Amino acid sequence: REVHDPFCLEAAGLGSKLEVVLVQLPPRVEFESRAAGKFFSELRARVDALIACEPRHSRWGSGRANEFLARREVARVAADPCAWAGGDVPGGSDAFTYFRQHGSPRMYYSGYDEGALRHLCSQLKKTHASRNWCIFDNTVLGHAYANARTLAALLV
Repeated sequence: REVHDPFCLEAAGLGSKLEVVLVQLPPRVEFESRAAGKFFSELRARVDALIACEPRHSRWGSGRANEFLARREVARVAADPCAWAGGDVPGGSDAFTYFRQHGSPRMYYSGYDEGALRHLCSQLKKTHASRNWCIFDNTVLGHAYANARTLAALLV
């Protein structure tokens, strides 16, 4: 594929290591099927990777939005903390899931205790997807690495 935009050129440099592209939407972006359809079609034509979307508006939690994402094989991120009730449950594509842990109660700063990590482990084990991604974004005070190591040990 011939790629002309800077993001896709840089991402293509990862080659086979590029497995998932995360699209994080601003809180003001509501689900609108026509605009979202055009966006995801254009992104899919530019990158050869799985696509995960982290919407932060509650309208993306609707059944209609979930079906829309599933048809396009886009995973809706299960985020913590979540922006709306149910936003902590993966949606969209059933081929893979994507969990994004920002730290709770204070985003980016707080670490997760063992109880929270055991709950996350349980969620990951319950998925029917063949691939699961879990990203820790609580990096400000260095909790991400320790949380990821603990989760990995729990998943064994």
